[in-house]
Amino acid sequence: MVTSLPPHIYSQKTPAAGTGLYTSKAIPPGELIFRVERPLVAALNSGQLGVTCEGCYLSLAEGAPEIRKNEMKKRVKMCGVSQSWKSHHKYECQIFQNLHPKVLPNTVRLVVQLLLRRRARSLSDDEWNAFLTLQSHIEDFQSQQSKNEDNLTTWQTIQLMSQAALSYSGSHESLQLVQAITARVLVNAHTLTTPTLDPLGVYISIPSSLLNHSCVPNAALTFSLHGILSVRSLLAIPASTALTICYNDITMPTDVRRAELRERYHFTCTCTSCSASNAPVLDNAGESLKLKLFDQSAKMTFDPPDEMLPILIETMLAFSPLQPPYEYPLPKVHQQIILAGICMGQLHLAITHALVMYFYVDPVLYPMNFHPVRVVHEWVLVQLLSALLAKGEKERQATGKMGGMCERYSDLNAPVVVSSLWQDVDQGVKRSHGSDSVFAAQVRQWGEQHGCATVASAITAKEREREWAKLRKLADESQKDATDGS
Repeated sequence: MVTSLPPHIYSQKTPAAGTGLYTSKAIPPGELIFRVERPLVAALNSGQLGVTCEGCYLSLAEGAPEIRKNEMKKRVKMCGVSQSWKSHHKYECQIFQNLHPKVLPNTVRLVVQLLLRRRARSLSDDEWNAFLTLQSHIEDFQSQQSKNEDNLTTWQTIQLMSQAALSYSGSHESLQLVQAITARVLVNAHTLTTPTLDPLGVYISIPSSLLNHSCVPNAALTFSLHGILSVRSLLAIPASTALTICYNDITMPTDVRRAELRERYHFTCTCTSCSASNAPVLDNAGESLKLKLFDQSAKMTFDPPDEMLPILIETMLAFSPLQPPYEYPLPKVHQQIILAGICMGQLHLAITHALVMYFYVDPVLYPMNFHPVRVVHEWVLVQLLSALLAKGEKERQATGKMGGMCERYSDLNAPVVVSSLWQDVDQGVKRSHGSDSVFAAQVRQWGEQHGCATVASAITAKEREREWAKLRKLADESQKDATDGS
């Protein structure tokens, strides 16, 4: 069954933007616009197959209920409450057992799922026809001449993936139709994420595929348990206005962002950000050289953190003296350094860059304090500071002082800082993800365990202001170190 939209949300086709979703009534910021309970099809990234339930999308580490042990020779995991076996995996299981230990790319998996479910009639005619009405841009793909790192055009890649999907599925559909299906998957799929925005795979739903793009979107997507997709407002949306989300990385320079949109989605963005006369662009050799350096570091994202970190630091030192921290690619560099610091147990390093994000990056890129990205970043900062300050307190009790990097934070009032930040996240997550979301429940539970609500209720504005001045000073010192190369 195709997900039905609320009565005030309707689709409309325009010459400039094609078919999009609109609202017939005003929507305040931070409100749920609509929700999709289950995807039409979804597929985990290959790296997630052995560690994440294909049905509820909980990781084994997060306590996904009893995992079935015979799926795909342990390559696909499904917990006891998962509906994925009935909905699609029973049709594809033998294919993956025959391929084991190899796994098809997730785009091909989506196409295979669609073909197998169509043949088994587990996709209704309404769902199948609705999917086939989605934009494919097949003619645009066929005319594209640019090639990828494998020296293939996008159309050649679509041909190869379609042939593979047709072969493995055993479908009797025509190759031409399968190519159109593959193109639709590429154009309309969302990145499936955890509630805290870690990528898990690819996801297609009919209603959300109709959302058009803006680099200054008025809505955002979040995911919850069992692949529930929520579309929530970021801004006040007037009646008769198109609902928009951002298709790509808003931190990228305007010309790079627009080029990516033309390459994949075949339109030139004319949103207010792209049309602004002062929109930043890459127009000199120095910028290109820095981008090349960052591309080198970006390719190392999945390398061991101790190997990745020196290149990230080198990239940050090359950029920081020349531009503000919120300009590309510094936000991504800071974020990757935070992740590397967490993986390596270097809490101080992670906190240093999380504070830069908190004070100087996120407020510029995500002005709404309840933007999902901003709320998640702040949530990470809460946990990092809590862990470091708790470690420092143990050292103080044992030796009479904080040692090592903890000493830099010894002047902070830990309960005030942690509880205030937690309160901000607790308020923000209700608007970014919804008060009934898994993420909101996680935040509440953590706050209860650490007594944050009680402490936060007693904090005065003056106390918070004093502690925030200390935090900002720490962020300023980090920025100075980066700019000076020290």
